[in-house]
Amino acid sequence: MTNRVKAAMSEQGEKPHFIDIDHTKSDEAWMIQKALRRWLGYWITPQVFVNGMHYGGAELLLDNHKTGLLADHLKEMKTEL
Repeated sequence: MTNRVKAAMSEQGEKPHFIDIDHTKSDEAWMIQKALRRWLGYWITPQVFVNGMHYGGAELLLDNHKTGLLADHLKEMKTEL
């Protein structure tokens, strides 16, 4: 799923930064999951953030990419800063 998210973001001209908790030290992965649970109420990954704002999970991003909404959402999120 992460590779599809990377591809969708790349198609939008984005250069995302990914933190792969499966390949992160266990104490760091635990801290990331704990922070996600605190911020979002759950820790399911991958989760997508744009300019520090939560976009949603991978399925939402991929669905919006298919329908063309992702480009509009990314543009809006960039101007909200």
